[in-house]
Amino acid sequence: MNPELIRKIKDEGHHEAALARIGELMDIDLSSDAAANGEFEVLSLLIADYEKEQFPIAPPTPIEAILFRMEQAGLTQRDIAPLIGSKSKTSEVLSGKRPLTLAMIRSLHKQLDIPLESLVAEPGTKVPDEVPGLDWKRFPIKEMVAQGYVSFTGPLTKIADYAEELVRQFFNNPEGPHLMYCKKHPRLGSAVNDYSLMVWQNQVLRLAAEEKIGVPFDRAHLNDEFLAHLASLSQYATGPKLAKENLAKIGVHLIELPALKKTFLDGAAMMRNSGNPVVALTYRYARVDSFWFALFHELGHVKLHLAAGDEECSFLDDLEVPSASDLREREADEFAMKHLYSASLRSEMDRLATWNDIVACSHRHMRHPAVIAGRIRFEKNNYKLFGRIMAGQHAEHISQ
Repeated sequence: MNPELIRKIKDEGHHEAALARIGELMDIDLSSDAAANGEFEVLSLLIADYEKEQFPIAPPTPIEAILFRMEQAGLTQRDIAPLIGSKSKTSEVLSGKRPLTLAMIRSLHKQLDIPLESLVAEPGTKVPDEVPGLDWKRFPIKEMVAQGYVSFTGPLTKIADYAEELVRQFFNNPEGPHLMYCKKHPRLGSAVNDYSLMVWQNQVLRLAAEEKIGVPFDRAHLNDEFLAHLASLSQYATGPKLAKENLAKIGVHLIELPALKKTFLDGAAMMRNSGNPVVALTYRYARVDSFWFALFHELGHVKLHLAAGDEECSFLDDLEVPSASDLREREADEFAMKHLYSASLRSEMDRLATWNDIVACSHRHMRHPAVIAGRIRFEKNNYKLFGRIMAGQHAEHISQ
């Protein structure tokens, strides 16, 4: 036995010497020579360890794993087409033109007993469990791509096949799991797509998380004095931007995000994991009066109904839906009326007959004329009043 050889192999010279010694030992009757047999076993292990480190065998690719299992079981492309979706998809997958989806991976694993780790493109990637009752294809995938919520480089005709991957990617943020389980209070009609609603909410929270407010929220700061000042900002064309700046100072996010199709939203109020409330407005009707009433309505939810750590964490509002059946919605409406239209202002509104009257009143009460005219139109249920003038009263966007 050569003691120099019986040690960890670290270089090619040592490796070649060990192989040569193995060759010599194989010419000996190892069954009758215990020492030679022991040397042979030790050298074999040392050589195997070295070769494993220096010449690792790459794991099979997902396609190789599928083809190997097909050969073992005598299966054809036609046989596995139901597991992948169709004959054309099967052909594209096996030729490397189409990556496996999570649904395909689960199906091949379950039906053909191919290990999950052999079916994922990147070693170590975990395949998430299925979510019972969730239909990934009902999410507004094409709209999410069009709005830039997620990116997809393939043809849109194939996007539905990757719905689960794209949606999981979209919700993969600190606010996503919180959103999935928070209790929602919708003031919405029956035609709403809940999947689109969930996506819109998540995007709102993602945008809020990108803002660096850094101020803890204390509802005591949302007091009568602050709200009176906030309402007075409506007199300025830049009022929406000023409102955002003032709310940020007390730890409230104000987010502008257009509604997705089939959500019919005016606004929402929700609580972040950080404990900072988020008010989101859609500019569904980009009128001055609509902006300010929606803002104060959602602030009513923040002040009266939202609390950090509370399950009451999301209010979603279509303000055209009557609030009579929901006490919290009536309270938010009353809150908006109280703080946007002071008692003295409300006492004058019944006497305002012309636009000049409204302008004069708006100066006295530091409100935009359209805020006052819009309320008169609503209460009289006559949207022809001041129609031509109101048509030009657009609220500037928050980002402007």
